Amino acid sequence: MTPSGEAFLTHYLPYNPPLNYALDRTANRWNEVAFPGSDPMMTLEGSENETLVFEDTKGLAFFDPLQSLANR
Repeated sequence: MTPSGEAFLTHYLPYNPPLNYALDRTANRWNEVAFPGSDPMMTLEGSENETLVFEDTKGLAFFDPLQSLANR
């Protein structure tokens, strides 16, 4: 969860790519999200202020969810 209250999670099942979700509070449901240029195997590790921190096959990746998702 970010300081502004945005919530994200990674759902991981063995032998399948992880799925990343964002909580849509108005619809009261989780929506699958993908970040532009991201590795399909990345998993959410945490956040630093409003920046999400993911781990992928190359190391750490950082995304500002509001900017990244708006540009999809």
